[in-house]
Order: sequence, then C-alpha cells, then structure tokens
Amino acid sequence: MNSRQLNVAFSLDFELLWGLLHRIKSPSDSYLKNIQNVPNVVNRLVDFFESRSAYVLWAFVDALNFNNSQHIYTFLDELKLLDNFTSSSIDIDSMESRFGNELLYAPHLIDRLKQSKFSILGSHSFSHAIYDTNDINTFATSLLDIELSSLYRVQNSLPLNTYVFPRNTYSRDHLFALNNHGFKSYRGVENLPLFSNPRSSSLLNRALRLADSFIPIFEPELITNCNSKLSPLNIPSTYFLRPVRSNPTLSYLSFYRIKKHIDYCFENNMTVHFWWHPHNFGLFLDDNIENLDRIFNYMSCNYELRFEDFSYL
Repeated sequence: MNSRQLNVAFSLDFELLWGLLHRIKSPSDSYLKNIQNVPNVVNRLVDFFESRSAYVLWAFVDALNFNNSQHIYTFLDELKLLDNFTSSSIDIDSMESRFGNELLYAPHLIDRLKQSKFSILGSHSFSHAIYDTNDINTFATSLLDIELSSLYRVQNSLPLNTYVFPRNTYSRDHLFALNNHGFKSYRGVENLPLFSNPRSSSLLNRALRLADSFIPIFEPELITNCNSKLSPLNIPSTYFLRPVRSNPTLSYLSFYRIKKHIDYCFENNMTVHFWWHPHNFGLFLDDNIENLDRIFNYMSCNYELRFEDFSYL
C-alpha cells in the first residue's frame, strides 16, 4: 500500500427546498426536478460511501425531520418561541401550499442516515435562515436558528458536532452563538485570498469560481487554527464538487482540476474536504456517482486514505 497518507473529508448540505427559496419562486421551476430526485440521491450516496467505508458528514436542516408545519409549530410553542419564529420572514404554510410537503420534509431519509455507520449527522441550521449583513432582522433570525437547532438536537438526542452555515455566510457573532449553544465545530469556507466575501455574487467572483473548477487558478491556504483548541473548531472546506458536465472536454478539465487539487492538499499537509448538496446530483445521478467513483479511485491509487470521521469532536 502507498505510504503517503491523505486526509479526506466529505460533507453534504442536505436542505431540500429550505435552502433554495431564494432561487425557486414558482412550482413550475425546472430545478424542482433536482429536488424531487433527492431521495434517490441520498440512498445512492449512503450506499456508495458505505461500499467505500468512507465517512461523510450529512449536515441537514432540522426542519426536514418534521412531518408538517403544525409539527414545527407545536415544537416551537413548547419552547415558547413560536412568536419569535413566526415573526421572521419564513412562511412555512405558504411554502407547503405552493410546493407540497414532500419537498420540505423527509424524516424517513433522516432515519436512513441514522442507521448508516458511515453517516455522521451535523446541523445545517433549523430552517436555513439566511444572514444578510445589511439587515438586522435577518441577523436576529439567523441567531434564533442556531438556538433552535441546538434545542431541537438536545431534545432528540442528536449530536451537537458540526454546524454548516446557510450559504456559508456567518460572522464572529454567529461563532459566539455556536459556542454558547454547544456546537463543537463549524465548516469554514475555503481560505482563498481573492474572496474576502466568499459568498459574493459579483460577476467577476462567479466567473473566476467557475473557471477555477476547470483550470487551477486558486488553491486554499492552510488555516492554522484547524487543529487548535479554539472553540468552535473551524473545519474548512477546500473544494465544491460541481455536478458533471455533458461536454466531454469540460468533464476532462473538471476531473483534471480535481486531481490537481487533491495533490495540492497532500503536498501542503491539508485535509482535502469536498462538499456539495444532494440536489446537485439530482440530474444525471448515475454520471455523478461514476465521477465520485473516479475521484475515489484516483485517491486510493495514489495515496493511503484516512477518512475524517469527526470522532475527535
């Protein structure tokens, strides 16, 4: 076996429609096909990671584990936080009437994850409240979402390990809130010098990120506090795994880029940390699983793999 050890982490942002309300405004939106196929994606990915004996963090929106809006309201009312939640911009009843419950709730899929030895359960917030740096109301809502996620997970004996922020957007105050509510770690963003705001939607930012998925332009810098005793611990992602392309040339360049990133992480003593959403694999699922298999084959042929199981938390 190759003695060169490579540390590898995988994390999935499991959100269904909760994480896409900013993007999907109509029940006729074509992207809904991706979300409708998420149950198949989840089951295929669970089977895949089990076949590879590889751990994967499933950071799921807690609301997925409810049955309907009344179930959520009962939980909030018992905590005497119903008024705080309903005063936010999230209108669950409207979401249900427009899109149906099957795109919002999936307790059966959460049960499947609980039964999988290689599936580690993390939090992707309670309801995917998005933090807007220019809006004090959404800031308060996002802090409430952290509190609710902690309370829900304690009540349901779910781990308070890793928290993944909605749209990877957070501030120092959010990290303090995580620590105060018992979360041990969070997934930080790639440490790319170019992007002071990692979620910037500027055309230049988006164009560079897209180009970087085919041609090595930027690589993340090592975050030195990753193994420190700081709380909460920063477990930074390093690579967003985009869905496969139908164009053979772009597919070749994409895989070439991924190989270069893997090698870069090894050479710089970094954990290569892939992340994506299940709905990214919603179309062309077989092709995406095949691409993931190619990535594993490349890593296992060139390195001795150590999969991050987050057990040190």
